[in-house]
Amino acid sequence: IDKNLKTTFYNAQLESKTTGKRIVSKEIIWNKNGTTFSIPGKYYAKTPKGQARGKGIKVDLDFVVSLL
Repeated sequence: IDKNLKTTFYNAQLESKTTGKRIVSKEIIWNKNGTTFSIPGKYYAKTPKGQARGKGIKVDLDFVVSLL
């Protein structure tokens, strides 16, 4: 197995069933370290408290969002 490979999802969304948070983007990349998703481009986020748009984030498996 080539550890440099990455998995890219196109026109996809990440959703946390427990918190109700959702992030939608044209490109979401599962990083080779196997612990985070990267969204290098634009995204749309929706939470029970509101909505946001942005660019360049990463999301871990606990749905914690941080900048790239």
